Amino acid sequence: MRYRRHIGAMMMMITLAVTLNSCIFEDLAECVQPYQIIYRTQLITNEDIELLTQLHETPLEEELAVRLKDELKDLFTFEETTDRVVETVMPDLQLCFYKDSTADDFTQPEITYYLIDSVGKSSEEITSDLQIMLPYWHAALCGVEANRRYNGPVSGLSHFGREHATTLALYQPEAAVAYSHNHSVYTGRVHIPTNMEERTYYCNMYQVNSAVAAVIDPDMVTYDSIVAYIAGVADRFDVQDSLFTRNNEGLRILCNRLENTGSKLECLWGACLPCATPVTLAPTPAPASRALAEDKEDGFDFIIEVHRYDVLNNRTMVLRSTCHVAKPLLAAELRVLKFRLKGEGQAECVNAEVTVSVDLEWHSGLGFDDITLL
Repeated sequence: MRYRRHIGAMMMMITLAVTLNSCIFEDLAECVQPYQIIYRTQLITNEDIELLTQLHETPLEEELAVRLKDELKDLFTFEETTDRVVETVMPDLQLCFYKDSTADDFTQPEITYYLIDSVGKSSEEITSDLQIMLPYWHAALCGVEANRRYNGPVSGLSHFGREHATTLALYQPEAAVAYSHNHSVYTGRVHIPTNMEERTYYCNMYQVNSAVAAVIDPDMVTYDSIVAYIAGVADRFDVQDSLFTRNNEGLRILCNRLENTGSKLECLWGACLPCATPVTLAPTPAPASRALAEDKEDGFDFIIEVHRYDVLNNRTMVLRSTCHVAKPLLAAELRVLKFRLKGEGQAECVNAEVTVSVDLEWHSGLGFDDITLL
């Protein structure tokens, strides 16, 4: 997994403590004293910097940045939201424990599964009576259930393969179009040894999803609606290897529209998994560094569709600009792209290195919703 490092970005950390009991043998003999696993969620608040640097040229952009920050409050932790960070970042916590007979083997079957369905400020320390044999590997998922129960279109992001640590993964559904994620998702893992020299162990949690926001200036172009997608990103994350892969080449993430921007500017945003990892990583107890060879990565596509209804001929024009962004989207990143429409509605990016291809389609009738999910 890749974690970007921005100069001036502020690193914050929140913790959740779970107290456990463990035993060395299967008959529960030689049980050790209770100990704690501290879940430390690593928060990089450079999203403020991204908004400040990209949306500052006009009062309209500054106002839009404030609106966008509020819209993304469940995905990223901005500086002024730190007072609600536990309930925002850790709405749920799924804990998986795996038998470790060789002290370095991460392939054994799951022996215990535990779901903390609601984590809030009043639950920053949780005590469990789980009896878990030592040694073991432990993996934690946070925010997956929040995406499922969100009051609105669900992303379909889910997990599977928790029966074995080697198959535990997050994945997008096998579909042509998926809805945007609506909540941050974190994963982490830690090894608990037999000797239990420490009474406290730390599971570092890292965010695995990202977001792209597009600010579009329509200029003089007239249209009935604008739809946007994110494409070319990963659709699976393997927890053991911290590896993002792309298996569904045709997957598009449908972006949300920021309503009532108060200006002619349009803003569409979507959250998803980042670009696929360019190299295969060896299994490690901690997530891999983001400092990978980015020259081997392919970037991603941001697709903008301008829809305009032709009343005379009862048909709808769909002008599609596929904008290939050269710089890959990284885990936990917020990327702001700025576009200007020209001609019939072709998109031109004004703040990033992109290549654009344009396609024109005609559809009978007035069917914007049907076109969206084709």
